[in-house]
Amino acid sequence: MSNELKPCPFCGGIAEYEAVNKKWLVECQVCVISTSVPMHGKKAAAVYLNTKTKYLPYGFLPQTIGKTKLFVAPSTSGSARRFWDENYWFNLKQIIN
Repeated sequence: MSNELKPCPFCGGIAEYEAVNKKWLVECQVCVISTSVPMHGKKAAAVYLNTKTKYLPYGFLPQTIGKTKLFVAPSTSGSARRFWDENYWFNLKQIIN
């Protein structure tokens, strides 16, 4: 598996990634679009956003941290198996790879 990122899907610019506050941040160096990779389950997102899990969808959220988009992926925990859908993880991989 390569550590190289695909060009920005919005402008074709060069994407770079770095660790920020124990989270990965991917940002385009041209149009400065960025995304965090990902919130692992609704519980993590709910705690971070100070809300209830029932109000959060999987996928990209309307909330941001500055210009950084938030993405909620289903937890890989066995106790969350009834909510499991690997398609969210595959979609996120396509966006950041």
